[in-house]
Amino acid sequence: MAQPNLGGSNPFMPPLTRDVRLPVALGGFCLVALRDGQKWQAGLENHQLVFDGRIYWFSSQLELEIFAANPIRYVPALGSDCPVTYVETGRRVPGQLEYATLHAGRLVLFAGSEQREQYASNTDRYATADLVQGGICIVSAVDHQRELPGLPETAVFVDGLRYLFAGVHERGIFLSNRSRYGALHPLDGAEGGAEQQPSRHTTSGIGFRGIVQCSTPKSAPTRHFAIAPG
Repeated sequence: MAQPNLGGSNPFMPPLTRDVRLPVALGGFCLVALRDGQKWQAGLENHQLVFDGRIYWFSSQLELEIFAANPIRYVPALGSDCPVTYVETGRRVPGQLEYATLHAGRLVLFAGSEQREQYASNTDRYATADLVQGGICIVSAVDHQRELPGLPETAVFVDGLRYLFAGVHERGIFLSNRSRYGALHPLDGAEGGAEQQPSRHTTSGIGFRGIVQCSTPKSAPTRHFAIAPG
């Protein structure tokens, strides 16, 4: 855990009303170098951004700006937790750097080699573990009882989970009252907000089968990192 650097403009920094410490993602390694170059390159504390309650360190200002321009492209699946463990048990277990995989352009971390092999053998089951309601717009479902597919470009991340919306209007409604949709981040409690409640909407599409296809094709490329971090 580290104290965020509050200097400079940071569009991803949540409003902090008191001293807080946040986890440094990926052990401080640069996410852009890892995702784009499959290189374990140490990030620097003076090149950091906070996104979804985690501090990301980057090896240079260039990598920081690349991430800031398109964070959805780079953030690890399920906030770096193991998607296989989450789907099979409902528990959030941190993934380990030595079991990182790049699948269809997405960085995925696993609790161990067994989970990584299980993911590779059935990617359709696990690739959307972080996608709330299988991509159905939660605002339309809760407020209007309508099952509308969400648009990828509207994605919002809350504690590693991806929420998609039918449009920017629905996204704005969600952001103005996340607690209504069971989408509080642990940081909300740390900041004096409402107590964290377990979400009722964190299934991986199980309850809305057939509405929208969100799974990654089995033919999508998967690359394991041969170079262990160290």
